[in-house]
Amino acid sequence: PHEFPSGILCEEVNVQGSIMRRIYNFSAGPAILPEPVLEEASRGVREIDGSGMSILEVSHRGKEYESIHFEAKERLLRVLGLDSTVYTALFLGGGASLQFAMLPMNFLKQGQTADYVHTGEWSSKAIKEAKRFGNTNVAALCPTLPTPFRTPLWNRPRGQARNLSATPSHLSPSSGTRRGTPLQG
Repeated sequence: PHEFPSGILCEEVNVQGSIMRRIYNFSAGPAILPEPVLEEASRGVREIDGSGMSILEVSHRGKEYESIHFEAKERLLRVLGLDSTVYTALFLGGGASLQFAMLPMNFLKQGQTADYVHTGEWSSKAIKEAKRFGNTNVAALCPTLPTPFRTPLWNRPRGQARNLSATPSHLSPSSGTRRGTPLQG
């Protein structure tokens, strides 16, 4: 491994006769992939399953793509231990922030209210997005939020109601990706 002046670790890799620097990326989102994975993916970009076309060129309705898609769904459910007759996997573009809109777009009907647990930055974005589609209610606030947002709702004893709507379309405990949001009783 080498070190860039900024302190980022990398290695030099020979790729088809060209030297390329590979940064060791340990970010919360995308991260470094093993070389064999990149090599297999690059072959698929050139040609997939003897089709004479790149994975980037085949139709999303074509047999080449569909075989990859359905195998990925099956593998994902198997790894998660989920029954494919009960569950399905959806591969959606847009990342986590798109889900802030997709949840209320699909579940928040006119006249309904969506409940949210406000845990900080990410839930704030989710609540803001949901307000574009209908009514929102902050059912609970995380006690670690800065003082203006703090409330005793989060720490009520087990069995006591929080500030839930009578018939919420959904409850979203939107949290960051590092620690999650522990919910109690």
